Amino acid sequence: MSDTACKTCAFFEIKAAETDAKGECRFNPPTFLTEAEHKGMWPVVKSDDWCGQFEQDAA
Repeated sequence: MSDTACKTCAFFEIKAAETDAKGECRFNPPTFLTEAEHKGMWPVVKSDDWCGQFEQDAA
């Protein structure tokens, strides 16, 4: 696994996902799926994914 994987990112939230292999990326605000739902969702990413917005988790 890369040192810059989502699992070690400050913006990765694993508590909201169904498994340890996935989590939510909290870098950007949630996106509304439809205006009628009035419910926002963060993107679900795999824990070993990566992107250019990585920031090391302090914990």
